[in-house]
Amino acid sequence: MKICVFLSSYKGSGCVSEKVKPASQPGEFTSQHEFEFRWIHKHKAKQQINDAVAEGFDFYFSFLWGTPHDDVAGADASRYFESLDLPSCGIHSSETSQTKNVFYDAARLHGAPRVPGVERFPLFVKPGFWCSSQLIDERPVCRNQDELESALRRMHEALHEPRMKRATALGIEDPIGFVRSLEAAGRSSEDIVVLEYFEGQDYSCVVVQLGPGCVALTPVAYRGKKPLAQKAQFITFEGKFGQSTYMELLRKEDDATLFENIQQASIEAFAVRSYRKNITGCKVDLRVTPGGQVFVIDLNPQPAEFGPAGLYECIPITHCFPGGLGALIDVYIANYLLRHSESEQDVRRAGIASTFDRWATYYDYYDAFGAFEVEKKSLAKLVGQYDFSGTILDLGCEAGIFGQVLAQSQKYMRCTSTASHPNGTDGTKETKRIYRLLGCDISSGMLDICREKGFYDSLDQTDMHSALMNLTTSIDHMVCFSARQHIEPEMFSFIMVLLFVRARTSITLSVEDIPSVYKDFPYVHNEQLTKQFDKAIKAGIKAGLMTPNNNHTGAMEAFGVPEGLGWQLVSKERAFCEVSPVTGDLLYTTWFRFERADDERVGSYTMFKSAI
Repeated sequence: MKICVFLSSYKGSGCVSEKVKPASQPGEFTSQHEFEFRWIHKHKAKQQINDAVAEGFDFYFSFLWGTPHDDVAGADASRYFESLDLPSCGIHSSETSQTKNVFYDAARLHGAPRVPGVERFPLFVKPGFWCSSQLIDERPVCRNQDELESALRRMHEALHEPRMKRATALGIEDPIGFVRSLEAAGRSSEDIVVLEYFEGQDYSCVVVQLGPGCVALTPVAYRGKKPLAQKAQFITFEGKFGQSTYMELLRKEDDATLFENIQQASIEAFAVRSYRKNITGCKVDLRVTPGGQVFVIDLNPQPAEFGPAGLYECIPITHCFPGGLGALIDVYIANYLLRHSESEQDVRRAGIASTFDRWATYYDYYDAFGAFEVEKKSLAKLVGQYDFSGTILDLGCEAGIFGQVLAQSQKYMRCTSTASHPNGTDGTKETKRIYRLLGCDISSGMLDICREKGFYDSLDQTDMHSALMNLTTSIDHMVCFSARQHIEPEMFSFIMVLLFVRARTSITLSVEDIPSVYKDFPYVHNEQLTKQFDKAIKAGIKAGLMTPNNNHTGAMEAFGVPEGLGWQLVSKERAFCEVSPVTGDLLYTTWFRFERADDERVGSYTMFKSAI
């Protein structure tokens, strides 16, 4: 895709964030897309956005972060761009135009997540719009009414000029009257936050949106290289971006309860704040009391900055999100496709399903001529070499070759009553590994063959991402063989992320190295049938009824191994697949086997919610 990135221009703004917020550079983390950058000025935003749109980009990333108080493009520019209804993701105008009090009020109304109260001293005073701890001075903690009134006076003074700018941006005829009305409101002013203060450890947690659901990543703790200068524990703008503070990933092994409580509170905050409009996610700031109570302090509508390597905001993504920042880009795009292009996706899936339904009528013919023998031998090797005991999900199971191979193995049995059965003629017993096999496919014809063979415990007609999103049971092993070439590149990354988030023990995949000349043809094995399918397939592609084959070998290599989640690549083998009856090319498949360290104390390092 050709993607336009909107960035807020600092020119002439005098904004302090310019020194600490480097420009987002998503193009540094993927070669799959072409990125171009457009700097948007607050007072020229509409024309600059129109000029960019006229260039005909395929997709847009909006990092326009300015609030109504800022002299940089943000809420107003985003609102105009959103009115154009173009394919995009990023910071939404509703997120930059609302004060922090909107979230606190919503959280209290819903009863979750836990947020600080507003009545009991000590109290903490901060602005209601800004991020990065801006305008928090050295005395925001108030232990009595006199200190509170003093802190409020200082905050009103600090907000005077920003309020005047906001009044101008809103087109208010009497800016001075507007400012005075806010000052007269005292602590109830909409752009001032007053919360109960308590001692504790500060954390943050990134939540990434995945379709209708989300995943919370490994939390990080704010650590000080030296004791804070002030008595109370809080971080100022200088402290957050200076040399005195750093961030450290938590180890779930040290305190699994704290780890999961932070993730749970972060997901609750994401749902309550309605950050789903940006289809990206958010970063949640939290404080935990010495007694272990978790409070959400703040939210930021941008889970990743896409800044230079080592920038602390991206540590959870680079270390704890499957595929890192490159996969995150594709997930953003996939989120948009799933939300806004549902009918188009349905038509595409229907075309693919129809093709495989027709192919299913010839399956026995293919099988009788040994068309699947190479695949069966490869799968038999995998079954003999690796452990598949437990619950298995076969994604894109087609006619159920994997189930057949597993059933024919002397190593396994599909049984729930006993794991020990006689084996051989000498009367000795060998413990067999027990498995339960689930399958899904979009082709009803292929699933009919599966049911007739009887190798699967449950079969579901659905696509891969829906199957992964809607799982109601734990899956030990995920397998997927020769079915993902029909998936768009962005959905490939989306599905890979879900695999690593939802699998408990292992992931076994094959990725076909498809020649470019072969991409627009179906997966067929017989020269006589090629002409019969060729006309229908080409017509389907032209009409948008079928997705051409995609070579995902490069994307698979770029995705890497999410070692921060306990996964390791235990095997990678390139093997001959077949001679293409369409082009005569030799087709190869690379087999991947990933396994996760077995630690019952830890469980998953991510927390997934299928719907929010």
